[in-house]
Amino acid sequence: MMTETNPKLKTLEKIKSFAIALVGAGIFSIGSTYSSAQSSYRIPRILMPVYEIFGNIGLAIAMLILGTGLMYFAYNKFTKNSGRAIYILSFLLIALLSFYAIVFLTNRKPTTVEEVNASIEKHQKKTADEVAQAKRPNLDSELANNYLSKLETLEAKFAKAVDEQDKSMFIACEKEYEKLISTDFGNASKEMGSKPAYKDFIMYNAKVLEKIQVFRLHKWLGE
Repeated sequence: MMTETNPKLKTLEKIKSFAIALVGAGIFSIGSTYSSAQSSYRIPRILMPVYEIFGNIGLAIAMLILGTGLMYFAYNKFTKNSGRAIYILSFLLIALLSFYAIVFLTNRKPTTVEEVNASIEKHQKKTADEVAQAKRPNLDSELANNYLSKLETLEAKFAKAVDEQDKSMFIACEKEYEKLISTDFGNASKEMGSKPAYKDFIMYNAKVLEKIQVFRLHKWLGE
């Protein structure tokens, strides 16, 4: 009976994780737009006193912290219940992009589909350019710096494995990659979430991960 119940409980906890992640992503994305004055604000009740005392800047910071905390809690909850980190991370990325799109569309006058598509393409290109040009930031977080160093080392290992056609090394890199993303990235991201250099951290992280993904798509000869 216990063996039947545990998987069901884990599945339920995973579903809860997605719900918490969605709320966190919403609060984070909306809060990130409140650094400049708005004509109206969507304020969680728990943060109303913060807005009344500290204004829109305080509200923005509080929502970023709350959103980051909820997303990390969801990530931690999901992985502790045997969930693969890549699933919750992918969900968070999609949720954040979706909320940003909603905020963007609801905060401007109606436009044509062509204008919306052009704007999305423009922002995608801008983001891609920022990632491509990103340089390793000098962070005031030992945890984040160590994570980036491990990520760079892993990139070099992947490159060597592919260059030398060393499948055993490649498999070892895959295992290291999964651990790095599921554990180290989550911890570093949590610590950097409320820091000014968070964007620089994310951009450089994306740049290195993009290179690693190219190696991970490598097709072995004879397969």
